[in-house]
Amino acid sequence: MRMSVKQLRAFLAVAHTLNFAHASERLNLSQPALSLTIKGLEEALGGALLQRSTRKVTLTQEGELFLPMARQLLADWDNVEEAMRQSFTLQRGKISVAAMPSFAANVLPEALKAFRDRYAGVNVTVHDVINEQVIEMVREGRVEMGIAFEPSPNHNLLFTPLAVDRFVAIVPQQSPLAKKKAAQLAGAVDPRLYYPAAPLGGTPDAGGGAGAQRTSAGRGAGESSAGDGGEDGGQRPGGQRGAGAV
Repeated sequence: MRMSVKQLRAFLAVAHTLNFAHASERLNLSQPALSLTIKGLEEALGGALLQRSTRKVTLTQEGELFLPMARQLLADWDNVEEAMRQSFTLQRGKISVAAMPSFAANVLPEALKAFRDRYAGVNVTVHDVINEQVIEMVREGRVEMGIAFEPSPNHNLLFTPLAVDRFVAIVPQQSPLAKKKAAQLAGAVDPRLYYPAAPLGGTPDAGGGAGAQRTSAGRGAGESSAGDGGEDGGQRPGGQRGAGAV
């Protein structure tokens, strides 16, 4: 038979009051029930902890030895209960997030401020990495979640869409691409290619493809330009790519 938390609380109550009647009131137990609880604890430990008489209750030598240990055991138990309760209710804890630079620098700060206002005891660590590393860190369990472009199905990750980033190709009117309502990036390899200046309203992500270059003259959030056409002289076949949490 092993001792229980209930038995520890009963012993500490009696040791504090040195009176079974007062301890019973404190624990909201009947005196017979309290006596049985103390007896069970003594049987579990193998000896008497309390010396009872008709006039008083005292601790035995073993009871004096056990008293500080019982207090520490109960304090540790209460601390574990409280820590788990706070963790489940997000009152305390740690969360690690991996995010592409554009999100980490421009989208996350406002979201993290709102999260901090609601869960002040939760510490959030943000890892600013490129898209491929976001997926890798989530798969390896190094972070609780990541914000990246939608991974391929074979990554076996749960993906929740957060936003859609629109990519637009700006080309001269005489370009073959101008006649298309939509263009694949693979079909626009001849013109000079520009990645978004600020995807989803942010700074560019690192890790562009070979031969690509960045421009600060993008038309807006998430637009990808090709060629020399401008707002007035070009057509803009485009596409979309989703970004979200994994």
